[in-house]
Amino acid sequence: MKWYIDRFSELRKTPPVYSVCGDDCAVCPRFLARTEEELHETAEFWYRSGWRDHVVSNDEIRCTGCGCRPTCSFMLLPCTKEHDVSWCKECPEFECKKIEDVYLRSASKMEQCRKACESEEEFQMFVRAFYQKEENIRGVPMRIGVIQASSQSEKNSLLFESVKKFAKYATVLNFGCTPEEKEKYSYIEISILAGLLLASGSLDLVVTGCSSGQGMMLACNNVPGVLCGYVPTPMDAYLFAQINDGNAVSVPLGEEYTWQGKENLEQTVEKLFSEPFGQGYPKSEAERKKKDTLLLKRIRKNSQVSISEFLSALPKDLMDKIRTKENVIAYIRENGKDPDILAWLR
Repeated sequence: MKWYIDRFSELRKTPPVYSVCGDDCAVCPRFLARTEEELHETAEFWYRSGWRDHVVSNDEIRCTGCGCRPTCSFMLLPCTKEHDVSWCKECPEFECKKIEDVYLRSASKMEQCRKACESEEEFQMFVRAFYQKEENIRGVPMRIGVIQASSQSEKNSLLFESVKKFAKYATVLNFGCTPEEKEKYSYIEISILAGLLLASGSLDLVVTGCSSGQGMMLACNNVPGVLCGYVPTPMDAYLFAQINDGNAVSVPLGEEYTWQGKENLEQTVEKLFSEPFGQGYPKSEAERKKKDTLLLKRIRKNSQVSISEFLSALPKDLMDKIRTKENVIAYIRENGKDPDILAWLR
């Protein structure tokens, strides 16, 4: 939609305005369209995207926000009134079946929306508008931590800036290791710190790495609650995010790192965050893939010891070294929710 695309430079700077169902009204074409021509173009797009089974009238496609229609397609608005809350996250039944239906129905239309878009840039604006419902409904942006082994401290800035660039609507934090840090940390020590950040509830995702990337991946997967993928290429990153839906990724930072290495890293990070995690792939088998992923996570959880058992079994010298990573420890103490981890850090 040309009128919509022409406003992108302005829309990128626009702060979000969330609807009850988690859409970002600030970049929604239905909310932004004003002229009859803009409304008709929007109605045509809604048909091409599969959101309507025919091109509806301008009056029907026009939206001025929650409550402008007698019905709510997800039935969340009457539900919030019934439960006397303003937002679903305030409800004692959150997250209920209605919310799960919102996520599933939204994800089912994403691929058709991509095909209807004129460019990847246009599609990414629609991702912001309609396909980040889970983060928006929960009311907390995804929290991503960058932390890699000291052996690749020179790559920390590149890794952090790449994640910040492509994880556009997330809070991205840099825990090092940087060249300025005097203390050096191995991939084993960093893997435990990454696990503490995740298990404590301080972060939602960790982007990490070491020289090969594989050692860090293996080490992270030994920490309870961590599901880490090895993502040396853009396609590996995309498939891990869509199929395996893990909470950590490890990238190789030391192998043949010419200018092509920098380009590959940026493309890998871009592909990792190109769509919301956990949608399943290929799309024709998405539901089966998502069920398999849930089953894998259950099996993995049942096969692991608790985080408190894991920590109590660590050698004392390793425990003491981990506690010296002050920025990580301070962040967990301030943002962590797991009482066992917080007690261990005292």
